[in-house]
Amino acid sequence: MKTLFAALLCAPLFIIISCGDLSAGEKQFSVGFQIGPFIPQDWRVQGTEEILWITDDFASSATVSGFGHGFDIILYGEYWPSRWGLRLESGGRILSGRKVDVITPYGPIYYESHLVIYPVSLSFIYRIESPSSDVTPYIGAGTGFIISYSDQEYSLYSSVFRLEQFEGKSMAMSFHFLSGFEYAIFPRFPLQLEFRYDFAPSDVRLDKIDSEITRELKDINLGGVSLRIGAGFRF
Repeated sequence: MKTLFAALLCAPLFIIISCGDLSAGEKQFSVGFQIGPFIPQDWRVQGTEEILWITDDFASSATVSGFGHGFDIILYGEYWPSRWGLRLESGGRILSGRKVDVITPYGPIYYESHLVIYPVSLSFIYRIESPSSDVTPYIGAGTGFIISYSDQEYSLYSSVFRLEQFEGKSMAMSFHFLSGFEYAIFPRFPLQLEFRYDFAPSDVRLDKIDSEITRELKDINLGGVSLRIGAGFRF
């Protein structure tokens, strides 16, 4: 597993070095940031809400897991020896806490959860340049890893107040595809609009605080779809 991980991370670098002489253009470096919304692909990350009919005149709603949608905040650095380039990026992906009132025959349940993901990835990118246009499309793919931290809290208000808290963390490899457009407002200051899909299969274990009770989400995809805008500086 470690050998595969190292090979996948180093492969884009070897490809870029081998393709470095394909273009006589000037080699460039760039740094920048990207931000934008993130939508998880796995319904267990998004969360679903169902209506369960207990009797003919009483309805009970129940939420199944879920951390809601999120937001990406990413910093990156790029190296461009030609039309092909290498991007190294890291940052945070914060999934908004969801507070859902669940009505049960025993009283209301207040449900809240949070998930924070720290991704690190390498991307191999190709720019489709045109001398007559300031807009440059690009496509790419890559791999990396993510570290996630999660917590869930359930509060049941009935004749006796009960609070349950769970915490967990996980680490997994990730794979992604991306495409976007770059617009140079000035020669060294590009703006970006980028679509990205991440696939990050993982097993997430949630441990109940002060207890041996655990909850496991098996083969869950912590990836999904991102739509980012960004800005950079070339030198």
